[in-house]
Amino acid sequence: MDRCYTYRVRPPFGKPAELLLEFQINRSKPAFVQDLTKALESIDPQIVSSENVWMNDELLLKFSSKQGDFHLSIDIWDNAFILANDNSSCILAIDSELANSLYFEKAT
Repeated sequence: MDRCYTYRVRPPFGKPAELLLEFQINRSKPAFVQDLTKALESIDPQIVSSENVWMNDELLLKFSSKQGDFHLSIDIWDNAFILANDNSSCILAIDSELANSLYFEKAT
């Protein structure tokens, strides 16, 4: 299977001590969420809540996992971000899982 999604790890703007994952999905939002949760099976991600922000057509999902809580945001331009407030080890664990997935490829 070809890798479907490219991602990179970077600090959020204005917060150089933290990390986030940034994706360009170019596919349907439900397919991306399904592929992401499948790729992260070993950390057992569970959706805790979901919210559609109608003002800017953004989907916000909150997850719990064995590595801690994280948030997934998908915007109208098909950009997706995973953030784990003050938990860079969670981001690094997700990065490690994605690196071993057929669905994801880390950008250089």
